[in-house]
Amino acid sequence: MNHNETKFIDTSKEVKNEIANLAKKGLREGGKILKKKLKTEAPKSIRRGISAKVKIDRATGQIQLDFGYINKAKARKKGIKHYPNPAWFEFGTRPHSIKIKRKKLMVSSGGAVIGKLVNHPGTTGKHPLRNTSFNNVSELRLEQEKALKEINKVMIREGMHPLDFDEIEVDGDD
Repeated sequence: MNHNETKFIDTSKEVKNEIANLAKKGLREGGKILKKKLKTEAPKSIRRGISAKVKIDRATGQIQLDFGYINKAKARKKGIKHYPNPAWFEFGTRPHSIKIKRKKLMVSSGGAVIGKLVNHPGTTGKHPLRNTSFNNVSELRLEQEKALKEINKVMIREGMHPLDFDEIEVDGDD
């Protein structure tokens, strides 16, 4: 008598999409947390330009969170008229000269006449993007763990082997 049992494991496109969507949801929720925290640390002039997007490579299954600032072209599309380069806040600037091209004189925001040429001393970088990312890793991991638990539920429901959290390697954890 043969006791072999055949078990159907659903690996249909719907199940794969459900798992991919749950994985993206975990990163997306983490991105929302980072965005909210960065809005409190970033200068007011670039807060509307903070972006968090989740992408998935369908060939490899690799998901990634792109977190940062939008570029000037995207800022214009969003209706943001004056959008300074976020790299100035993140990395700072070297000392440089600012020369007037169109107007006759440069006037400060307080109304003082400055002239045609200004020697700017430069600025130091504040690193709000880097600091926000590094300081909130535990909250990101918590959101990803929630998503992994949901993925496990789907995998168990469909007859697959669930993910073992102890076997998952995370770079930097020794």
